[in-house]
Amino acid sequence: MQVPIQEAIHRSIPMRFIQPVVADTVELIPSVAVLKGHPVWVKDNRYHPFRHEGKRQDAIDIISALSEHFKAVHYMDLGGISKGDVDLDLLRDVCSLSPEIIADTGIAYSEMVIDAIMAGASKAVVSTKSVISLDEIASSFELTENLMVEIAWDGSRIFARDQLITDMTPAEFIYEMADLGITEFIVSNMDAEAGPIEDLLMGIGSSFPKDARVYIGASGLQDLPRIAHPALGALLSASFLLEGMR
Repeated sequence: MQVPIQEAIHRSIPMRFIQPVVADTVELIPSVAVLKGHPVWVKDNRYHPFRHEGKRQDAIDIISALSEHFKAVHYMDLGGISKGDVDLDLLRDVCSLSPEIIADTGIAYSEMVIDAIMAGASKAVVSTKSVISLDEIASSFELTENLMVEIAWDGSRIFARDQLITDMTPAEFIYEMADLGITEFIVSNMDAEAGPIEDLLMGIGSSFPKDARVYIGASGLQDLPRIAHPALGALLSASFLLEGMR
């Protein structure tokens, strides 16, 4: 007997995430990485699609089901991030499913922020790993305040295309963003060997603006109980949520 895809997804989401074991004040946001229209997860440095009864699943089905349990979904367009090939049609469809889509489309230039917002994203992510310069971050914020800045950390320095950003300490970069008026941040660990991202946060927590909204990019389930100020919550890969579809 075949199980409808939506029912299969709902069954797959563990109850510990519907009623999280982490503090009630912690906001958990599922992160869905999409490649050529299909959600994927990583194993052995390779992308693998989510499957149901042997078939690859579409981003629409996965994000629609997650949106019933979580108020926001973090959407990563891997084609946009790696090659600048953003699927705006799919982003529009995805944004129609959830009241809050935080979209990382690999924004390199400020005009790309408008593409994401016009497609329906509630927040556009500008990441140090993608944006070409500090000036482009400033220009992006002039175009829209619906912006989150991701600090990509490689264990020893900020991972960035712009050498000026790479040469900054995380605290210096945060001060620079605060001067622009930016208050929403994602802090992600690009190196699995670099240790818990919370160790970095402890050292730079006082650098964030008082009204900052900070989220960590959780590397796994073990990070969740350790979420603490200044982080309000975590982005967690959908691969940890949809256990039955890998």
